Amino acid sequence: MNVEPKSGEIASKDDDKSMELNLWFDHGLGDCANFAHVLELYKRRGYRINLHCADDKAAAFSAQGVARIPVDHPNLQYVYFCESPDPSIETADQYWLYNKVGINVTGSPLPAIGTSEELWEELYSTKIDVSPWIIDESRKSVADFLEDLPKPIVLIHSMGNTSPDQKNIPEDTAIELYRQLLDRIGGTLVLLDWDNRVARMANWRVRHMVDDWKWIDVTTLLALFQQCDLLISVDSGPLHLSRLTDIPVVGLYPSLTKYPGRVSLPRGRTVNIVPHGITHELNKKTRILFNIVESPGYNGFEPSFIADVAAQMLSGPRYLASDQLGADMQLQQFVLDWERGHGNSLSQYIDRHLGFDKLIKEVLKRFDRPVIVETGCIRGEEDWRGAGYSTYLLGTVAHRTGGELHSVDNNFENCAFARSATRELRGVSITHGDSVDFLAKFKSKIDILLIDSMDTEIPGHEQHALNEVTAALHALHENSIVIFDDTPYRAKKFTGKGTLAVPWLLENGWKILHSGYQTICVRL
Repeated sequence: MNVEPKSGEIASKDDDKSMELNLWFDHGLGDCANFAHVLELYKRRGYRINLHCADDKAAAFSAQGVARIPVDHPNLQYVYFCESPDPSIETADQYWLYNKVGINVTGSPLPAIGTSEELWEELYSTKIDVSPWIIDESRKSVADFLEDLPKPIVLIHSMGNTSPDQKNIPEDTAIELYRQLLDRIGGTLVLLDWDNRVARMANWRVRHMVDDWKWIDVTTLLALFQQCDLLISVDSGPLHLSRLTDIPVVGLYPSLTKYPGRVSLPRGRTVNIVPHGITHELNKKTRILFNIVESPGYNGFEPSFIADVAAQMLSGPRYLASDQLGADMQLQQFVLDWERGHGNSLSQYIDRHLGFDKLIKEVLKRFDRPVIVETGCIRGEEDWRGAGYSTYLLGTVAHRTGGELHSVDNNFENCAFARSATRELRGVSITHGDSVDFLAKFKSKIDILLIDSMDTEIPGHEQHALNEVTAALHALHENSIVIFDDTPYRAKKFTGKGTLAVPWLLENGWKILHSGYQTICVRL
């Protein structure tokens, strides 16, 4: 009797025809690129895949080692690639329930290798490299076209073939985007257009694929991705195909119908732009996995915002490794934009964006997997500009680096809120308890200590912060960083939470790394 492998098992090479899949897949280019990732899971489990697909889509499956078969092949089974249901706030972080690729990862006619939930992480973590299968003729054709163009080269695909009212960029928006990009990048825009639909612009640094070159096939498009610096694209075949290469990508998703978590697979070198107004509630639960950044406004996009993100992508990561370029763009939005606060009784200038920028760069320079401890957790919904939303921000750093964030707060409701808000983040733990006692009993070494527990309106907050620092001394080491929130300098002294603790550290061999609204102390 032939037994199909269970999820995670590798089939024997001696298995018979039960391990052979004869599939007919006639969907669009984007679906083909995503289905290639599905087939990769079956290939790992020893299935031999024979595939009938359109000739112009075959390049999307080149890395799978599939055998091309005709439509009249015996036992051919048609694969339906079903549309996904609408995401809901309640199930937003259960991607396998509404992600189009996730819901199609198993099910007839594909053999059962596990549930969508069981296979989800393996599916989105799958990487496919088609580089070895791109023919030299395509590479040369691309190189010849790009040879004399000013660099960097940015590809723009502003119109897909389906659901145009839900995803395409209007002509006036596209023209303004070209202007904004030309102002920032100093290179060339190449407009991808197979159907003579996109807006043109008369400029040496703007080239139209067909007007200035030729109509290209999928293999040549893959070669183009390899030799260009950035792709900006709506939800379309080229956007999903880019996952088979290493090109940095800015994905544009202007509606809930075409939302990243619904129609795409997450990718480390892709950042996805969505409008703040109509997607923010979903974003709070899905933005980390899908590297989502928010364009200002209720719907549509600000061309200047897209151009800013594109310029940042071309400049490379500010904090993280290059394979997390999309996540780095998101972290930049959190820090450099959302942390810009308002004035209060301590200072008319709240520059947490500068403090956290300095902190995160220093943390990632000193530590591979930082252990971060925070006293006082977040307690207000998305309170970035007010209180800094530090548990979420530092939890994101821990998540992205494989580190840990331990946050302690003596308010039960605050702890419950912080746990809910950081549910998408790995490595975050929230403890309900006394901060001084927690620090005194902390058993690991502390790389970063954020002092932010007792509000400055409460009498004794200065002494409490000093008590926290002295309680943590046993866990601090020569590379540790201590950061005090609400601690600006004024008239020869520090005020706020660090009033006593900062001078005490300076008297004991520490020094100031940065001081603004926050004050950061280090030994080295």
